[in-house]
Amino acid sequence: MVPFDELFQVPPLEAYHRVILAKDFVDTLAPQYWPLNKRKSFCHKIEEKPCTVDQDFFREFWDFVGVPDFSGSESVVGLRYEIDAASTWTERFPGKSFPVIALRGPPAPFPVPLSQWPLQKYLVWSDSIQRGGNTLIRKSFGTQPFLGIHLRNGIDWTRACDLLKEPRHGLKNLMASTQCLGENPLLAITMELCLPTKEAVIEQVTNILTRHNLKNVYIATDGDSYLMDFRQALPEVNFVHANPSIPQIDLYILGKGTVFIGNCPSSFSSFVRRERDVNGKPTLYFGLAEAHIHQEL
Repeated sequence: MVPFDELFQVPPLEAYHRVILAKDFVDTLAPQYWPLNKRKSFCHKIEEKPCTVDQDFFREFWDFVGVPDFSGSESVVGLRYEIDAASTWTERFPGKSFPVIALRGPPAPFPVPLSQWPLQKYLVWSDSIQRGGNTLIRKSFGTQPFLGIHLRNGIDWTRACDLLKEPRHGLKNLMASTQCLGENPLLAITMELCLPTKEAVIEQVTNILTRHNLKNVYIATDGDSYLMDFRQALPEVNFVHANPSIPQIDLYILGKGTVFIGNCPSSFSSFVRRERDVNGKPTLYFGLAEAHIHQEL
């Protein structure tokens, strides 16, 4: 885990809401406003001991921000995480008695609702991420424009897409596919959108490069980059697969491309799409004709 401000800037968030870094809160305010006897963990099942204790991932998070112990648990059964349900939370857990709501996971729906995409403008990359990304862009492409692509084809993704091979899967959307199909899609998610073939990927990249007169491509992937295949098919094009030490560098660079081709069900691609939308940059998807891409904002 890394502190939030190593990845994103805090001041832009303050234009939307009051914020404080978790570590700063724990170090400076928690001793007075959130003493140990008020440190309850919130979960759907009440247990004899705090419900974060036996959950390694959640325990790791609270240890990271400096909260090693909780005095008990509170049930959130019957409560919803949508914005219009805020009053039900404050009624059950008034601030004076429950100054902090310590949850086992993020209180947000998945995927990000389309109505909340404009909030992406408040999420600005940190100076260190921008420096790392810009350095890699200059080293790879100089000042020339480039196409960014996200290939999702690792083993875990392949298994998830295999659900679509079932003739009666009945899925209209899968994971973050609302980004290209919409929340009430007319078209259903397909194997071609989830896991396009190598041949289909190379063909679509070739067409987009020609249409936009681009000679540079940045590849981000969790699996096979098809780098040798790309170079064999398009020897005149500069293909770069940097595989940086942290995936946020890939996200930053994909957000800067002249054009971006993403993976329809991927939440990684969806993050890039939201950032590009608020900055007025175009996004395309593998396996989906440009005319069919869902546009809501």
